[in-house]
Amino acid sequence: MAMVVTFGGPLEYANQVWNDVEPDADGYVLILGGATVGPEAWYKVDPDSETIPTEQGDALPAEYAGETKPGT
Repeated sequence: MAMVVTFGGPLEYANQVWNDVEPDADGYVLILGGATVGPEAWYKVDPDSETIPTEQGDALPAEYAGETKPGT
């Protein structure tokens, strides 16, 4: 499992830290939305990128990729 910090995408998710997420085989993470949270959003994670220090610990950057997973 990984910790990521999201960049871009829906305002509800911008600059948020997400614990215990697992990028899929293509390196994407799905942040599930809901009526009180926001829309579903896919983020691309590069496991080789430099981590970013956060209050919760070091996190990998995750760049917004879209409402649907690219390539599907």
